[in-house]
Amino acid sequence: MNNLPDPEHQAKKHKRSKNKIFGDHLVVEKENNLIRIVSQNVNCIGVSHEINHKQENAKDWIYEHSVDIIGWQETGVAFHSLPIRKRLAHRMKDIRWDKMQISSTNNKHERIETFQYGGTAVMAFNAAAHRVKSTGVDETGLGRWSWILFEGKHNFRTRIISGYVPCKSSINRH
Repeated sequence: MNNLPDPEHQAKKHKRSKNKIFGDHLVVEKENNLIRIVSQNVNCIGVSHEINHKQENAKDWIYEHSVDIIGWQETGVAFHSLPIRKRLAHRMKDIRWDKMQISSTNNKHERIETFQYGGTAVMAFNAAAHRVKSTGVDETGLGRWSWILFEGKHNFRTRIISGYVPCKSSINRH
């Protein structure tokens, strides 16, 4: 009898542990008159704006799951240092939404390179985007949060905030 772990079982177990999902699974179709809000740590959306599979997969996922508002943390790009056509608002344009509103920020005090730890974004699509009253970001310039304020019937307001605090890893990286 072999007491060694099955490599196939170990590989499946490792893959499951890396792809944990917290919160509700989005396998059900969204009901009418509901707003679907998602928060996701994207672990760097990718610096390249031209051929960026992660970015395109994210747009597909947002559309396929009928997401109205999404908050991203750890966008990983110093968007403020890029030309407008390479910034997040331009990169997220898609014919599948009739309107889109974005608020995003990153640390403006550091300019190491285009890649930068941290960064946040909040995006609203279609009907939700039509309800945007205002947007804003961390006024200190550290890129810790961005927000969108929505206004609905009877002037009811809701603010969606995407926040992230980068921290040093205990892993020594060289």
